[in-house]
Amino acid sequence: MLCDECRKQQVIDGEEYCIDCMTATKECRGCHAVLSIFEFEKNQRTPSGIRNRRAECKECRKKREGKKPTKKQLEEFYRTKPKPPLGDTFECPICLRMFTVTNNQSINLDHDHGTGEIRGWICGSCNTAVGKLEDDISILARAIIWINTAGKGLPNSNF
Repeated sequence: MLCDECRKQQVIDGEEYCIDCMTATKECRGCHAVLSIFEFEKNQRTPSGIRNRRAECKECRKKREGKKPTKKQLEEFYRTKPKPPLGDTFECPICLRMFTVTNNQSINLDHDHGTGEIRGWICGSCNTAVGKLEDDISILARAIIWINTAGKGLPNSNF
């Protein structure tokens, strides 16, 4: 049987993973610790079947994720602002691009990671961008300065 992680090597004695994957490590993008790959949550598979793992370890991801919307908040939101049906067009309120709603997550439900409050539907790209900026307005402000000045005038921008 092939390894469930890499889909390349045979597993030994009924194990789920090959020796290489069982001993593989990865550096956490958050805390920079080098940890076993099993300290990182599973993510999607590549087209060739190889398992991807998240960039942050489970501990850092837990700290960063913050509060999630409660079941009551989700039910109320879906009752008042349901996801547009498949095939409908959707305009992202951030980037203003138009999307056709599909099953492959063309739009996402965004929420405040500090309070769990649901903010609304946005496109997948904007949801990723907001998440990468950690819901932090000061990071966003520095990004705006960076774009406007090509990095001139920001601390540590003289590399």
